[in-house]
Amino acid sequence: MNNGLKHILEPESVAVVGVSPNEKNLATVIFKNIQYEFSKRGRAVYAVNPLYEECAGVRCNDRVPSSDLVIIAVPASLVKGYVKQAEQAGAKAAIVISGGFKESGGQPLLDWKPRLRVLGPNTIGVVNPHWGLNTLFLPHVKEYISGEILESIPDPAPGDVAIVAQSGALSITMLDDLTHLGVGLRGLVCTGNSEDISGEEAIEFFSEDGMTRVIAVYLEGVKDGRLLMRAVKRAKEAGKDVIAIVGGITDEGRRATGSHTASMIRNSALFTNALKQAGAYLARSYDEAMAVAALRSKWPTSRINSVVILSNSGGAGVLASDELGRNGVPLAEVPQGLIALRESGLIPRAASVKNPIDLTASGTDESFLLALDELCRGGAQGLIIIATHYPPGVSGSLPEKISAKIKSSCPDVPVVAVEVGSSAWSVAYRDGFMKSGIMSFSSPESAARALSGLYALPRISPFFAEATNEKASVSAELDEIYSMVEDAGFSRLPWGWINGEDDLKGLPYPIVLKVQAAGLVHKQKAGGVITGIRSPEEASAKYRELLRVFPGARVYYQRQVNGFEIRVGFVSDETFGTAIDIGYGGIYTEKLPHVTYVAPITESGVKSASSEAGISIPDSLAKAISRLSFIIAGSGKFKEFEINPVIVSNDGYYPVDIKYVL
Repeated sequence: MNNGLKHILEPESVAVVGVSPNEKNLATVIFKNIQYEFSKRGRAVYAVNPLYEECAGVRCNDRVPSSDLVIIAVPASLVKGYVKQAEQAGAKAAIVISGGFKESGGQPLLDWKPRLRVLGPNTIGVVNPHWGLNTLFLPHVKEYISGEILESIPDPAPGDVAIVAQSGALSITMLDDLTHLGVGLRGLVCTGNSEDISGEEAIEFFSEDGMTRVIAVYLEGVKDGRLLMRAVKRAKEAGKDVIAIVGGITDEGRRATGSHTASMIRNSALFTNALKQAGAYLARSYDEAMAVAALRSKWPTSRINSVVILSNSGGAGVLASDELGRNGVPLAEVPQGLIALRESGLIPRAASVKNPIDLTASGTDESFLLALDELCRGGAQGLIIIATHYPPGVSGSLPEKISAKIKSSCPDVPVVAVEVGSSAWSVAYRDGFMKSGIMSFSSPESAARALSGLYALPRISPFFAEATNEKASVSAELDEIYSMVEDAGFSRLPWGWINGEDDLKGLPYPIVLKVQAAGLVHKQKAGGVITGIRSPEEASAKYRELLRVFPGARVYYQRQVNGFEIRVGFVSDETFGTAIDIGYGGIYTEKLPHVTYVAPITESGVKSASSEAGISIPDSLAKAISRLSFIIAGSGKFKEFEINPVIVSNDGYYPVDIKYVL
């Protein structure tokens, strides 16, 4: 891998272009941030500005000096010249902070292929606490309306969570939230316009990086879809987790609509499913992504098989259990010792000791701790604690007491807390859990979703496969295409060309008659398909009718079979290569759900995709569809390819109609 990020995140020397005597100048702020840390580590940092002999307390260079990394924060009109200076000086990489290019309707910066790698333009750059590198131009503290000086951006501690984001503002927010969730940062890369270094390259870097455990990603688009998928899969195979948020995806309407598949596949669905196919965890919200990333960093090897909810609010416990159920997370059986505690009166006699456990409003600090101790001894694997502050027996020190009990009795058990409400007490109480090391949420559902993510992560298995070079028929002859499909594992449906009425004798009735004509894609809609023909006499009449409606067309027959119908389609996508779309076929094609992934796809992936579309298929059919996906994707010969329908019967899987564009 040679994507330049090693030199960007771990440079031995840095030159900052645009530094001036103005303390609020962006380049000056960046220079001082880097200088403060680099001076302690014996690394060089240079200021560049030909307008000044001295700036920021150091001598200003009039040209870019020799350095590993050059950071450019000057007006857009000057940027290209400084990138070329950095090239000439032998720099290995550059970060272009400046905006004013494609993002604002202007021209791209890089109208040539530079010898160095470029991050940006229009980026806030990178942060690497392990290296003492911070290219942010944003203040760490700001004056609030009250006159107080408050923290604006925290200084992240070194850790194992990497951030890759295509949004500068959101990447800072991710850094802020993860830091306040107690997570250390491996590094942050904001890709900006991604004219050179892309988000997928940044993920690739962290997937191979030994200090990274979790990669939190915000993406709005992708340049090389298969590189993205390979990077995510590589991370998963290396024992790392990619937690992704996808935003701003729209259908660009680039594809033709010759087949159902071409009109139904949308870039947004393909993008998100490609990430999932490669092994990423797709968060449904920003908050969920941050919470799951933080939990995974804290419990990197945890494998939760069930969860216990310990609550003093029955309703809140029910809401948490409902959310766990929606995410497929089982509730654990509770230990019998809880019954003894209730019978002895050590926990309230009115308590419900079924999961979710409800101590009721009579619950006290002591009853929470006794119940928690019993759950830890009973082998709890995941805990949601809903200890609302309202009951009189609950004190403000309960969060610290619960944390101490967890640390002493079951430190390896992932635990989250819930405190509902918006009062000053509620806010302080939630903060008490956070300060004691337990992530706290303001709703039962949010806590359950976070723990559900931790449950799901080790169960994610990539089902993305690389295409291999396959030999596929590229002839326009339909019989060769049917042979190719049969080789993949589909059944041979008796069929043949009808060259005259004599050919209609001795056929395996009942049959279907169909026409093939140039430009005719949807035969059924056009009246080019007649089903349920049961005799040669009926077939002759229908044959003449088809020739009258479609003069010059060829007619062929197929034996009519019964079963349920599915559709398997492929389309060439400019970002991901070949895409596969699976759904119900025939008259239900555009009425029922369908699912889009990247081809080729594994057998388990076919089963998963079919299940998402509400279809249960046999393993042997999944194998045939997977094999066909390797043939289509590996050949690189098809712009579109669709079997609609495939009739799934008890004795085979029959491709009834095939449409394709070479």
